[in-house]
Amino acid sequence: MQASDGNLYGAAVARFQFGGVASLFKITTDGKYQTYYVMNNPNIGTCNCWLTQASDGKLYGTSENGGPGGVGTVWTWDLGLPKPLPAVKGTLPTSGAAGSSIIVYGHSVLGATGVSFNGVPAQAFRNISNDYISATVPPGATTGPVTVTTPNGSATSPGSFTVE
Repeated sequence: MQASDGNLYGAAVARFQFGGVASLFKITTDGKYQTYYVMNNPNIGTCNCWLTQASDGKLYGTSENGGPGGVGTVWTWDLGLPKPLPAVKGTLPTSGAAGSSIIVYGHSVLGATGVSFNGVPAQAFRNISNDYISATVPPGATTGPVTVTTPNGSATSPGSFTVE
């Protein structure tokens, strides 16, 4: 995954049961590789790890098995990364009437504190994931961009949402 500092972070998969070790790593955009952490402990688990950067700047992940009871672990990785700025890419669908439920998609929208349709605030919205928000088109909304506000800033869609 690409984090807010522009670098790529990931996990190399390995099975400690067979002598391999998994690792968490960074690759810079000019190709430099750095291992940050070697996961060679059965308490951590095998790493088919899923990483995401949350609005606090930290990376969060999950791993298979390991941990108490051997059912997996959830962990955080604080590398001092800047908090990610939100980005809005568009909506699904691209049009709808007041009261319609739509999906706003982009990046780093987790923790959204507001969604507006051409300046009219949505009264109902909820985060689905780091990249998706469900929002209800508010009464009085007009055709125009959709804006998402998070604790780290605001982002506006590149195109217009058409209010029917």
